[in-house]
Amino acid sequence: MKDNERTQKTLSHLRNCGFRAQKVEYWQWYALVIDEGRKAWSQHKNGMPGVRKDLFQFIDIIAMREDYGIVGVQSTSKGSRYAHRAGIFANEDAIIWLRSKGRILLYCWSQEQKNPTGPKIFWTPHVEEITLSMIRLNEGPF
Repeated sequence: MKDNERTQKTLSHLRNCGFRAQKVEYWQWYALVIDEGRKAWSQHKNGMPGVRKDLFQFIDIIAMREDYGIVGVQSTSKGSRYAHRAGIFANEDAIIWLRSKGRILLYCWSQEQKNPTGPKIFWTPHVEEITLSMIRLNEGPF
């Protein structure tokens, strides 16, 4: 599943659960990166110039519901779950988000087969809430 499809499925799932949700990640067409002292225009894996940028480097979607609060959502594939989790754990803005009473949900999408003998395949989200107690804090102001 492509990044944009995951985001759309996550938006749909959140809205079906009663959240008001909005995509906050965007495509930055011209991103200059410096690699080993050389400057170059970034190249996405699909060959297009640019990079996908998340809000605070970890939020793809902002969602809110009166009985749940405000949520920063990261949407990824099941195979990238632990890499995204580690990225959130290492992000100082994620710590500030949680300390500010925001919540973080990690949506990991995987393909499932409804009937082992049939061709019907569908996408299922595994949703994990990231809490402050899950993050091992390093020394410093955070």
